[in-house]
Amino acid sequence: MTAFTTPQGDAGSAWLRPRIRSTPAKGLYLLLGTLCGVVLANAAAVPGAPDRRTVLLAVVVAAWVVVGARLFRDEHEAVAPPRAWWRFTGKPTAGFVIGGILVAAGGAAAVGAALTGGSQAALFASGVAAAIGAAYLHSSLRLHAGRPPRRVRLV
Repeated sequence: MTAFTTPQGDAGSAWLRPRIRSTPAKGLYLLLGTLCGVVLANAAAVPGAPDRRTVLLAVVVAAWVVVGARLFRDEHEAVAPPRAWWRFTGKPTAGFVIGGILVAAGGAAAVGAALTGGSQAALFASGVAAAIGAAYLHSSLRLHAGRPPRRVRLV
């Protein structure tokens, strides 16, 4: 098993759908995403406007997580087909842990920002973390219930 694979089949578009399967490669992907977010946020920093940095970092990290959910595959998960829109993990346990941590952290950060008169950007970032956590929890609840992915037809 390799850390980074592409689905077999249409060779012309296989490079557009890479898959990340190993745990170390997934960790590296998340670390790189966080670093990219920090670099972009610092590059966009304007003196006297720290909120812009917080919002940009939250948006970049959220986008990186969503893209990662599309790229990551469990060892027992099919590589070629795309994941269902709601599926964030290969197994429910991972989503319960990640989602629980993100919802708790987002909620705690929101309460802390509200009680201390924190900025709206801090509330936004905590809301983004909680929303990502809720998506992970939703995914795990569906996986735990054994619901097969619904087919979406675009006509």
